[in-house]
Amino acid sequence: IGQARSPAWSAFTPEARVVYSPAKLGIFSELKVIAFCAFFLWANFIVAFLPLIVYGAYAGSYFCRAYFVVAAIDFAAPLRPGVRGMWPAWCRWTSFADGLCSYFDAELVVEGELKKDKNYLLCYYPHGLFGIGYSLMTKHLYEAYGSITLFTAADVIVYIPILRRIMTWWGYTSASRGPMVKNMQHAYPFNVLELHPDGIAGMFYGTRHEQIVLNKRKGFCKIALQTGCHIVPSYVFGANEVYTRYFEHTGAMAKLSSVLQTSLVVWTGRWGIPMLPVPHRSKLVAVIGAPIEVTKVAEPTKEEVEALHAKFVAEVRALYDRHKGRMGAEWAARRDKLYLEDEKTPSKKRD
Repeated sequence: IGQARSPAWSAFTPEARVVYSPAKLGIFSELKVIAFCAFFLWANFIVAFLPLIVYGAYAGSYFCRAYFVVAAIDFAAPLRPGVRGMWPAWCRWTSFADGLCSYFDAELVVEGELKKDKNYLLCYYPHGLFGIGYSLMTKHLYEAYGSITLFTAADVIVYIPILRRIMTWWGYTSASRGPMVKNMQHAYPFNVLELHPDGIAGMFYGTRHEQIVLNKRKGFCKIALQTGCHIVPSYVFGANEVYTRYFEHTGAMAKLSSVLQTSLVVWTGRWGIPMLPVPHRSKLVAVIGAPIEVTKVAEPTKEEVEALHAKFVAEVRALYDRHKGRMGAEWAARRDKLYLEDEKTPSKKRD
């Protein structure tokens, strides 16, 4: 995560500022990015490979048997997702934010300020294959404010041995309503919770155009009202082009992934090699928008939820329009508009 600087608790200022800029930091930082890309991508297939590991253990494979011994120890030890299970030192050791600036010429742009006595829900778009810009954001939130960010993911993670432990060290917590209500009310420094509102479905959008799942995702707005948690829109430009994906939201793989609560996506990385974790060297621009202030309402009405959701949609689209030019004129012309999941996109060839 890096070393904390003096917290800045100034009032919101609308001016966007570049916090991290492209920097060439050497091969080690870039290899670290590739290593963690491999981890996040291949972890999605652990569920599919478990039957093979079971068979391998039965057939006498020492590796597979060792895996089950370690898995048994993992399940025997208590798991505490959220604040109690997070390991800040692990987060510092495994941060690859610097490598993102080097490999992708990434930059982080911030529009507003956070306050120590408030809670924030950082809504991250687009999902892509995984939240590749997340490390940049969490590093900034820690260095600028001292905030330690928890993140949400599917409940299936707690049933996957070893992976569940590693994710918990990073601050994993369930995306279900109960845990979210709890984790959106923690006192500082755990006053920021990250959410991918589009979930697994979002992995199958954005292959040809910038398109996100948002119109049918309103539950987080209701929870924000119930807890008084401010909502922070964010967007990572270029995330959809880090890998080339070959399944879209209308296909069978998207439906199967939704049922299994894990991603089953075929992709190609650099040099066009299938399932290669080495990403394309596409430019990345991560933007953290200004917080949307939310007043606590114990029992919000449908109209209040709809109003907050409409405001969030408008803010995400405005954020996109304000900063798409940072990717260059050619990129902005190709992906000039942000579409929602139920909006028709132009029929064009794959980028």
